[in-house]
Amino acid sequence: MVAMVGLGAACSTAAPAALVAGLYATDGRATDTSPVDAGDALVEVSCSAGTVTDPGVCSGSLDPTVVAVGVEPVAAGITPGAPGRHWFCRPGDGVAWNGRVLLHLVGTYSNPADDNRFAAHACALGFAAIVPMYENRDAIRQTCGDDAGCYEAFHAEITYGRPEAPSPVEVDVPNSILARARSLSTRLVTGDPGFRGWSSVAGALAGDDWSTVALSGHSQGSGHALYLARDFAAERLVILAGPADRLRDGRPDHATVPWITALGGPTPPRTARGRMYVFIHRDDGIENFAQVESNWGAIGLSPVSCAFASAAGYPTGCRRVFIDADGCSAYNAHATVVVRRWGARCALGAASTYTSQSTWRYLLTNE
Repeated sequence: MVAMVGLGAACSTAAPAALVAGLYATDGRATDTSPVDAGDALVEVSCSAGTVTDPGVCSGSLDPTVVAVGVEPVAAGITPGAPGRHWFCRPGDGVAWNGRVLLHLVGTYSNPADDNRFAAHACALGFAAIVPMYENRDAIRQTCGDDAGCYEAFHAEITYGRPEAPSPVEVDVPNSILARARSLSTRLVTGDPGFRGWSSVAGALAGDDWSTVALSGHSQGSGHALYLARDFAAERLVILAGPADRLRDGRPDHATVPWITALGGPTPPRTARGRMYVFIHRDDGIENFAQVESNWGAIGLSPVSCAFASAAGYPTGCRRVFIDADGCSAYNAHATVVVRRWGARCALGAASTYTSQSTWRYLLTNE
């Protein structure tokens, strides 16, 4: 165990459980969601030693309101429950830091303290990772409908705190994704002295150089990650079941929104398109497969695709990984890309036939 001083949060411990983080079923790890006392003086980071899932990974969760001044709690879950928590991990004993950081963004209603499998695997590969809890209770298609300009305004307010989105979205600068990510990484510099890499992570997220920052997001979080990839030259972008932005959702005449269309034309993303990857299940009914596939084309993402392989590798040029249709429910198909294992027809939990881990490794490390 690694002692952390002054973070004011409790850390997660491993135990068998079946959890649901917002829309997304998780796969067997319990998380401490007890109330946080802002006066807590000592925090410990839980480190796994030689486990099959996360070998050599140290991780913890924090109350966002005690990390930075002016940060408000955000209730997690479709039915609002306890406030969500920031989550982070980094290599521990036996795992060398690769000099990179993953900034991962969860989807609508989700809580990073529960929904962190993808980030945990990144840390097992040598990344440091932060998964900030942010204002994620408003769904972009329900908020914006067919208002084309609203979609960029939605991302601008939630990502940067610019007062541009319509009600009910209300996010100021301290509560924006970028500010929350930066304040979390800054707090870890002194809070987790056992890992000196946090200084580099904090410097990168301050905006001077994002060349070591990998961005990823699930569902609506992938749209926010893409928005950041537009503005910063990140090391890579991994889109998991998204982005959601689409006019005339679910209708035959559905169409791209202007800010995404612009990425394929006059305002290309600063993150190289050749460093962008996507992973989705064809049965996904939360983010309509045909619509998100059209968004990838509008961005200018490479069309080279490959079929999901539970254990085998992928051709180097593959940028789009598809899990074939299997008669899955909309929610379970949507979750497959962020859980470690699932079974036939996307059964989550015990009936585990397939694993995402080799695919995650490819998405995070392919050169």
